[in-house]
Amino acid sequence: MYYIPQSPPGTHDGLQIRVLLTKEGVLTATTSKTYNLPSDPFIAARFKPDSTGNSTTPPGPIWTVRIDTQPTPSSVFTATKTTRREHYDAARSRANLLPLLQATATEDVLLYNTEGEVTESSASNVALYRGGKWLTPPLSTGCLRGVIRRWLLEHDLVIEAEKGDLMKDTIKAGDWVLLSNGVSGCRLGRIEI
Repeated sequence: MYYIPQSPPGTHDGLQIRVLLTKEGVLTATTSKTYNLPSDPFIAARFKPDSTGNSTTPPGPIWTVRIDTQPTPSSVFTATKTTRREHYDAARSRANLLPLLQATATEDVLLYNTEGEVTESSASNVALYRGGKWLTPPLSTGCLRGVIRRWLLEHDLVIEAEKGDLMKDTIKAGDWVLLSNGVSGCRLGRIEI
């Protein structure tokens, strides 16, 4: 959940609330500051690069997205929201990025499963721009069932790819990536190899 006060985008007036419930039934809630979303948190999903992969006016800052050097095996911990983040932190470390809770830069790492299928980034669901549309990995890859991912699918801003359509080996430097999550909305990135 997030709160959006009437402040300019990029300021730290928003709050993220994290609610945890242990196996023993202990409930805790913590808050942390987060960036305010732009007036339209889905504007990046409406961006369509031209046929050369470029465009003159992409919205917002463009994130640098590196490809992980090792696969992340799909499991219950990749397919559901959890506090078990070791696999995400390991991917960020291999990409020479700070752990997510310490990160301030506009950088992320793209993960893939043991079959070489793109799954997600260390902090977001992803879609790659292919054939004039945004394609997001199918749930069968082990990616998270994100609420923004689902909203983008329901509103035809992204299309779920077929199994095997988004393979690590087909990604090139400069490819466009749409990053999306419930705290940050949608952001654009480019692959750096």
